[in-house]
Amino acid sequence: MDWFLQKFPQRAVFAAKNPGYVIRSLYRELTSADERFLYTITNVSTRRLRDFYDEPIHTQHFSDCLRSAKDTFQALKIESADLYAKKVLLQYAAVRAARPRIVVETGVANGVSSAYLLLALEANSSGTLYSIGLDDKEFLPEGKSLGWVVPKELRSRWKLLVGDSREMLPK
Repeated sequence: MDWFLQKFPQRAVFAAKNPGYVIRSLYRELTSADERFLYTITNVSTRRLRDFYDEPIHTQHFSDCLRSAKDTFQALKIESADLYAKKVLLQYAAVRAARPRIVVETGVANGVSSAYLLLALEANSSGTLYSIGLDDKEFLPEGKSLGWVVPKELRSRWKLLVGDSREMLPK
């Protein structure tokens, strides 16, 4: 709960500047639109999809990794990804439900989404994540490398490609 309260002022400012986004987000939450959409493309029940949301926090090594990353982020003066945002849980649930052999993401930075995607692939016991990202130190803590949040235990399924996705994807 403390992470929510710490981020509340930033979220309140964002909400004030982006009321349309907030209204759409609340609508999706209240109507379970995200889960219904995933159901239509995966045929996995919305109840099972919601069960997927709890898996990351109940996976001990992953939960420990998030707590460690949270401590690092709290000491920073740069904006960081929300380690527990629904958007990363939706990505996790989508990969768990669809069970893809290949996942491609662009934009890595600290590697929060990468970590969730890799955990989902690990839980599925199959698949590879190809991540393309710029090694821009402006968005990384000092001394940390691109994707530093990703636990070592999950890196065997990860192909990290450093560069501009506009150039790398066509290749």
